Amino acid sequence: MLDRSAKDNVCSAVEALRDDLTKLGLDLGNIEAPLGKELEAGNYVYEWMAQNGFRPERIGAYEDRFNVIGRVTGTGGGPSLSFNSHLDTIMSREDSARFTDANDRIYHEAWLEDGKIWGYPLVNCKGPMTCWLIAAKALQNAKVRLKGDLVLSAVCGELCGDSVDEFQGHDYLGNDIGTRFAITHGAISHYALVAEATNFKPAWVEAGKLFIKITVYAGPSRYTPYVPRPLPALKSPNAIVRMAKLVEAIEEWADGYEKRYTKTYSGGTVVPKAVIGAIRGGVPYKVYRIPELCSVYLDVRLNPDTAPLTIKDEIEAIVSKLDLKAEVRPFLYRRGFNAEGIEPLKDSLETAHQAIIGKPSEPAGAPECSMWRDINPYNELGIPSLTYGCGGGAGGGNTYFTVEDMVKTAKIYALTAMELCNRNAKAG
Repeated sequence: MLDRSAKDNVCSAVEALRDDLTKLGLDLGNIEAPLGKELEAGNYVYEWMAQNGFRPERIGAYEDRFNVIGRVTGTGGGPSLSFNSHLDTIMSREDSARFTDANDRIYHEAWLEDGKIWGYPLVNCKGPMTCWLIAAKALQNAKVRLKGDLVLSAVCGELCGDSVDEFQGHDYLGNDIGTRFAITHGAISHYALVAEATNFKPAWVEAGKLFIKITVYAGPSRYTPYVPRPLPALKSPNAIVRMAKLVEAIEEWADGYEKRYTKTYSGGTVVPKAVIGAIRGGVPYKVYRIPELCSVYLDVRLNPDTAPLTIKDEIEAIVSKLDLKAEVRPFLYRRGFNAEGIEPLKDSLETAHQAIIGKPSEPAGAPECSMWRDINPYNELGIPSLTYGCGGGAGGGNTYFTVEDMVKTAKIYALTAMELCNRNAKAG
């Protein structure tokens, strides 16, 4: 249980850093850091940690794509805790193939207005990072000594951009070089709190993901004047036309898929969804020759107990039912996990949450439990991890955090560290 005077002391230290929190959030939110271009953001966090005595190091697969790891060494005998958030942001200004308003400032900047810090970069995920950086500084300013270590992890590559087709190498690596790389190269702890937007609701389960490329074949290719008509769509020599029927069938399958595979765990309910995220067929500057092949790319989320080849079999059954000539090929698989042994961190966070929010936390919503967050690599590697933070997720359309909520979150993070890291190691 938190000592009242120590709690008040740390909360006062966070309040004294309110202006620092706002400035740090704005600074980080205004650094462009789309996947593959995290260098400037990483350097900023490194310098901030160094200036505040957190002894940072760069741990990365590439010199310009690295994880920044800071440390606060404890006095010994208590559990250690990692705080974790990602440096990379949602999109680049050139991402016009996916967004009609790719250059809108909401995707690239952060600004303060009416007590709110606006901008997707702040929401995902520079705001939560700001909160635990300020929490660590407040602990330091309040001269709090923890038994266990704090590990401060600002990571690259969380927003999955994994390699496929000709998109290979440095700019197209995501989760492999981020949190998992940092953990396997020394950023280890007994527990980990992955700071992301959850509306102050803890979750310790996340979905896995399976990316699948389906290529439909047709033909023979013909010059427009020689294309036979009328023909049933599934007999068309145009692979795009055949693919249209497959898209309809996949969408129907996806509606039922999430219902059949929804599953409740101790850490929340996973509602795994499936979407078609890309389609490629034909050559834009040669539209006069119909294509013999067309591909779609699926993002299929998995509950932690679903085997990936089970989903591949279901997709192949759809293809077979339509009597299509097609190849179904997975190109990415990452498991989801429900945390085991999470109770000491969960209980410490709940104590801190109630101390600041004034009431028990509520269960996380299905979206927060059904995406990929970096609790997965921690839980995969045996480090119990949960996710928790203020505000709604950027993926659901939220575009701001209130400064007040960020201050509350920083207090909760600081108190969580005090509660967990000062436990006896044997008690966990």
